[in-house]
Amino acid sequence: MNLWAPESIVRSSADPFKIAPRLNVLIKDLTIQGQVPNNAAYRATFQRLEWLIAGLIGCENDAKSIKTIVSLLFSGVVNNEGNKPDPSPRTVAMVAGDILGIIPDTICDWTRPADATNRGKLLFRQLILERARAHLQAPAVSRRDGRGTWRPDARFTIDTKSDKPILITMLNHSGKVQLSEFIGELVARKLLPTILVQEYVLKLIHSTSVPTPTRSELEAACRLLRLTDTIIRSLHWAGSIYYALELTRKRAGMNLEGPLRVLLLVSRL
Repeated sequence: MNLWAPESIVRSSADPFKIAPRLNVLIKDLTIQGQVPNNAAYRATFQRLEWLIAGLIGCENDAKSIKTIVSLLFSGVVNNEGNKPDPSPRTVAMVAGDILGIIPDTICDWTRPADATNRGKLLFRQLILERARAHLQAPAVSRRDGRGTWRPDARFTIDTKSDKPILITMLNHSGKVQLSEFIGELVARKLLPTILVQEYVLKLIHSTSVPTPTRSELEAACRLLRLTDTIIRSLHWAGSIYYALELTRKRAGMNLEGPLRVLLLVSRL
């Protein structure tokens, strides 16, 4: 039972570009208010978001607004300009989990009619997965087998003109760490599959046989692993990841900064 469910909903058609600014304000407010668990302000803002989502059910643009929400969640975490405070990845992941709980099963993405994940909560999870992987591949012509680079398509560009996912290795230090921790929190909440941990760490360290991460990339990888260690440690690919970190630690030796050396050791325990 959803205690926050509105008593009545009025459905109306809406332009996603007009809805986006309202969603932007609501998501920003939730990431700030969510830092204090179960407070009245968060519940009130969340109910306004629920009303907005529910009011779009059955409209042509209902799923477009869900895509915009996913975009705002990620862009809020990745502050590559460094001119505003970074939101807590844990809080934003919590907001994402709460939003998943209110996504109606009747919301449908009409741009992918043959896709089994084009409806309701499955659609929300799929959009989070696609948006997370967008930070692993540069925007260019992509290959069908997924090994090429990522190319933006209507599933993202239709919702916000400014949504341009940046390759994680091109983000500033704060952006790398924030995004990595956000991915870890989403995996911990089962909003993303565990394979994303492997994909992100491999991107950050470049190779398991000859790892060559920068200081920033190494810290981001360690923070991601620290959040997900108990989840991924028994998986078949985890051994090569931890072996690569050990190689990095031994090769760097005392050249590693103290805090980073401790973080690297903790991620291996």
